[in-house]
Amino acid sequence: TEVVGPNTNPLEVTEIIEKINILDLVDIGNQNFYEIGNGNTYWVDKNNPISSDDSQGTKERPWKTLLKANLEAEAGDTIIVMPGVYTDSTEQNEGSSFTSFVPKNNGEEGNPITFKSFTPRMAILKSNAPDTDKAYRYKALAFYSKHDIVYDGFKTIGMVHFLGSQRISFINGEVTHGSLAWGDTSLLWGIAVERSSYCTIRNNKIHSMAKAIKNGNIYMSHNQAGIMVFGGGDAANTSTSAGATAFNNLIDYNTI
Repeated sequence: TEVVGPNTNPLEVTEIIEKINILDLVDIGNQNFYEIGNGNTYWVDKNNPISSDDSQGTKERPWKTLLKANLEAEAGDTIIVMPGVYTDSTEQNEGSSFTSFVPKNNGEEGNPITFKSFTPRMAILKSNAPDTDKAYRYKALAFYSKHDIVYDGFKTIGMVHFLGSQRISFINGEVTHGSLAWGDTSLLWGIAVERSSYCTIRNNKIHSMAKAIKNGNIYMSHNQAGIMVFGGGDAANTSTSAGATAFNNLIDYNTI
């Protein structure tokens, strides 16, 4: 389709290009399709001098923190996140692990909550682990008993953890450092899919894992992984419909 021609309004061309860059419904190289909800669109830009969590989250008056977006986004909403390193100082505790970002609400089947990095892999979610090459239990992003959420194009410094969730997508992203599950040095993972089903992990780069240190030495284990998928636990005591199993997950085109 020809966009630029002798009778083309430059403003229209800009609007067309902007829409393609933002929504990116199809990644031409990898054919990554995903659904966009029919709700509101909000913007997050920590580096914008007029951004504030007291604003309405518009492009002109964006929110400052991703925490605000995680708390406010509802089914059908799309969150556009501008480049920057985002760290949530209000950690959420899950067992013996701490996670920076945990979406509060769920999407709906066919109408997800979509978080989109405006520039691929330039919106960076960082765990609260110290800035060293040693692995810690602090995670960057987690989905605990959630469903119908898309995170597209984000880089994380720390683990991405799916637990008891369904129809969660982490696509076109990058994961570095990883984290220790439950603080266990034998369980150093980049992305963990635990008792979760119908989730998608696609077109991600997982690399530069931190060092698991035990008794002052680097600890290696066959249980360490870039991507780990597992069930386990007591199905009778879980509150999720996924039970104690992990099934029908799509994991492809990832580089580890």
